[in-house]
Amino acid sequence: MTAEVAILNKYGVALAADSAVTIGGRKIYNSANKLFALTKHHPVGIMIFGSAQLNGVPWETLIKYYRTRVLLDRKFDTIEEYRDDFLKFLKTTTAINDQSEDQFIRYFIAVACANVVGMIDRAARKMIESQGGITKRQTNAIVKTTIDDWSTAQLNDCTFSTVESKQLLTKYSAVCEEAITEGFEKLTLTKPSRAKLIKAIICALANDEAVTDGSGIVISGFGEDEVFPTISRFMIEGRVNGHLKITSQSTDSVKDDYPAIIVPFAQREMVSMFMEGIDPEYRAAVSSAVSDVVKMIPTLISGKHGVAITPQVKTAIGKDIDTILEKFEEGLMSVQMAAFIRPVLQSVAALPLDELALMADALVNLTSFKRRVTMVLESVGGPIDTAVISKGDGFIWIKRKHYFAPELNPHFFVNSKGANHV
Repeated sequence: MTAEVAILNKYGVALAADSAVTIGGRKIYNSANKLFALTKHHPVGIMIFGSAQLNGVPWETLIKYYRTRVLLDRKFDTIEEYRDDFLKFLKTTTAINDQSEDQFIRYFIAVACANVVGMIDRAARKMIESQGGITKRQTNAIVKTTIDDWSTAQLNDCTFSTVESKQLLTKYSAVCEEAITEGFEKLTLTKPSRAKLIKAIICALANDEAVTDGSGIVISGFGEDEVFPTISRFMIEGRVNGHLKITSQSTDSVKDDYPAIIVPFAQREMVSMFMEGIDPEYRAAVSSAVSDVVKMIPTLISGKHGVAITPQVKTAIGKDIDTILEKFEEGLMSVQMAAFIRPVLQSVAALPLDELALMADALVNLTSFKRRVTMVLESVGGPIDTAVISKGDGFIWIKRKHYFAPELNPHFFVNSKGANHV
């Protein structure tokens, strides 16, 4: 996993990323590069998190290929235009070939089947908990309903053309059949459900619903027409037939009425706790516990105290409880904003660039330290790369690791070609 943070104010941007990469869920290396200058000529940086590859091609390779072969010294008016140009490159680059697309599609099909089976399993467990058991007929009904609901959603949002869908179905139907047979094992699928699921999996290859873990991309800095910095981020799973499977994207800019932005990525809990005054998991647990307790009130009134409650009154009480819970959440958020979030953002808005860098580094290091001293996989760690970006000075490294001894390779720093690899 990863811990990264971007901090923006009117002076510029600070980006920080750890170096840990997890392989096979257990093996961790602390030497991954996740933070780069998108261009050597203009104030724009890029970070990656999640999967280190797109269709089997390392992001580091794609970013440096784009920087040295495609972007060169071109410039754009906004960060969104830099993002769009990078996405255009990803759609068309020959660095991603037919074989790598085929490997991604096969992996995607297996994960999609596993996800649907997981939905079925959760629905069945919920029924078992509520009823104390489940029949074969009920299981079959859950299988059919789950497949039908998920498949309908994918088919309705399909962005492939009819020709593309047919081509992919012809090529990968057998792969889908095999994955379904293996993944569903003893579960019973009707022929219509199986056929619909296969079509839906193909459509899901280009839809915006997340299926695999995918990669996160963060592009931040200044376009030529931007006085204050902007940050754009998106999640991407892979490329199929020139389609990029982008599952989410957003853009924020520093403005007069929005003078500071702090955005954590991947392992976010420590940054969120610093910002919001409470661990996000604990906050969710409190909200859930309060909701469960409050919703017990009608049962206590009618059961324990013997007060008769008509269905109409029970419905009205339920609505009142929902209103109370909404006010509870609003109250918590109000306290968080007044006591924690707003004071931090007010301070960040006034920080100079060197202090922005120190803060970004400290927040990533805090996440790493938490992982080191608790009984969890140390999926955040290693050297922290830190950079700042300003309108006047461009992309400046504050801390940067190298896989070689810099004093033994002076040519790397004086050679213009070598500089393009930093």
